[in-house]
Amino acid sequence: MTDVRPAPDGADVPVVIQGGMGVGVSGWALARAVARAGQLGVVSGVALDALLARRLQRGDAGGHLRRALARFPVPAVAERVLHRYFVPGGLPEGQPFRPVPRLGLRTRRHGQELAVVANFVEVFLAKEGHDGRVGLLTVAG
Repeated sequence: MTDVRPAPDGADVPVVIQGGMGVGVSGWALARAVARAGQLGVVSGVALDALLARRLQRGDAGGHLRRALARFPVPAVAERVLHRYFVPGGLPEGQPFRPVPRLGLRTRRHGQELAVVANFVEVFLAKEGHDGRVGLLTVAG
């Protein structure tokens, strides 16, 4: 680890904590870069379900999302998300995105699955290829 300070209990504490910039800004790529530099990279957990669905419908350029989904511990759930939202090559311009179910007291199963998978994907990609620290920030309403 680089540029860390010892806490009173002897543990290393990062000097820089990146995050809190919101949906799609405090994403996996930025959090991974910060964590690889020895600091704490933080992924914004706000609306990750909608973000994953849109990125999949845009075609998942680079295949990062599909690579992470392939590592999800319950393959059937990841496959359902892919089947529902992935559009090879992306949606044609002007075509609306498929809606994402709202989470609430009576959320449907596919909405819950999408939310869980989306959080997994973002953290998996942020942690991929290093052993640095990554956090996930969510806001409860």
